[in-house]
Amino acid sequence: MGKILIYPLTDTVGGVEEYEMNLIRYSPRKIVDGYGYVVLGDKSPYVNELIERDVHYFILPKKEKILKSIISTYKLFGRLREEYDTVYFNTSAIGYIVPYLCAIHFKYRIALHSHLDGTYISSQFKKIVQRINYQIIKKHISVKMACSMSAAKWLFCGEIDGVRIIPNAIDLQRFIFDNGVRKQIRQDMCIKDSI
Repeated sequence: MGKILIYPLTDTVGGVEEYEMNLIRYSPRKIVDGYGYVVLGDKSPYVNELIERDVHYFILPKKEKILKSIISTYKLFGRLREEYDTVYFNTSAIGYIVPYLCAIHFKYRIALHSHLDGTYISSQFKKIVQRINYQIIKKHISVKMACSMSAAKWLFCGEIDGVRIIPNAIDLQRFIFDNGVRKQIRQDMCIKDSI
């Protein structure tokens, strides 16, 4: 199996971005060497970490610059096709279809991972676009993943056969009770021994 191009890292810190970064933070080096990241925009807070971890990344213009984004995505996916054979899309909806069409055009294997269940999307227009775009790309998806069954039903328009459920991972060590931290916070907030 060839290398995996992970799409996208954005210029915000969020759950999907943290999931994508955890792929390199907690994977053995030989696996990390098989990843490449597509970064949208040149202001991602993750670029320094990618550099520190010696991970390949490629910057694309943000999709708000539509024509430049389309041309750049097409060129990048074409240029990387010899090295990467899979594009691993991490998303909450298929609103911007250009990267999927580029992946299809260059015959990448497509892995699609749903990270949200769509309940926050109130726009009927966005819901219709999601359904239409899914219908366009669905026969080209090799691997379907979701963080929950409701996320799978949303992104894959109810077609959940073969979807792999991958619950969001949490580094429990970050949340272990620490009495010293408790005391310091209670002192900082002027809270006595009361609830």
